[in-house]
Parts: sequence; structure tokens; C-alpha cells
Amino acid sequence: MFENGQPNARNTEEDKKINAHYESMFKKTKIKTTDGKEIELSKVKAPIVVLNFWASWCKPCLAEFPSINEMKKKFNDDQVLFVGVNTDSEDQLSNIKKTVKKYELNFPIVADSDSKVVDDYKIEAIPVSIVFAKGKVIEVSNKQKDFDSGETVELFKKYLH
Repeated sequence: MFENGQPNARNTEEDKKINAHYESMFKKTKIKTTDGKEIELSKVKAPIVVLNFWASWCKPCLAEFPSINEMKKKFNDDQVLFVGVNTDSEDQLSNIKKTVKKYELNFPIVADSDSKVVDDYKIEAIPVSIVFAKGKVIEVSNKQKDFDSGETVELFKKYLH
């Protein structure tokens, strides 16, 4: 897909189709967070939006949270809006609450109880993070990601200027 915001050798026609699908979905996505707020992605002021698909039972998903917290210390919500999409199927709200408390998460979380967001974005495995800059896909991570890596911080800075 993309590395450092640049297409790499694996940037196939299939990847381009997937990214076009994500960008199309970004324009239409309206989601409700666990605290009742509506987020319409196309109207978010932050130039960078990260959709992070996770579940409370997914160890690689949970391992990302400390780096997300560190990244959020570098960028405010007007610069980078991070949205967690929880995919738990059992005791979802209870599991979200426990995870938020344990990892001190301070970003909006969507309880995707009917798998609508997962289905809309055609997510097949987690963790997945889709990074958008002004509605365009700049990175897709289909594995555990270090959001506080120098590489990611530089990528975000590049799109904020």
C-alpha cells in the first residue's frame, strides 16, 4: 500500500481499488460514539483522521494504545482526530469501558455492534488503521502499528503543513 505516504512496490491495482473504496466511504461515514456524539468524517476539521479498528480481546490492538496516547500528546484533535472502532461482539460496552479505563484512552470510540462500519470498510481482520489526510488515504496498516514512531510523526507533520 503506502509507506511514508508514498506508494511502494506493492501498490497494486487492488490496493488502489481498496483505497478508492475507503475514500468513497470516508465521504459518507456518519458514526455515533459511545458517548452519543455524531461524527461525520467529511465534516471533521482535523486534516488527518485515523480510523482504528480494534477489539478488547485482540492483543496487537491493545498493544497499539500506548503509542496512540503518546502520539496524541504531540497532536491535538484539531490536527489529528483518532477514532476507535470497536468490533467486540459480546459485552461490548462493558469491554470498551474496561479498555478505556485500563489504557487511559482519550479519543472517540464507536461501538460497531452491528458490524456496519466493519462491513462498509470491508475490514476482514484487525487491527487495521486507515489514515486519511483531507479525505485521501495516506496509509493503511493491517498489523500492529507504532503511532509514535518517528516515521508516523513525520508523516503526520508533512500533511499538517
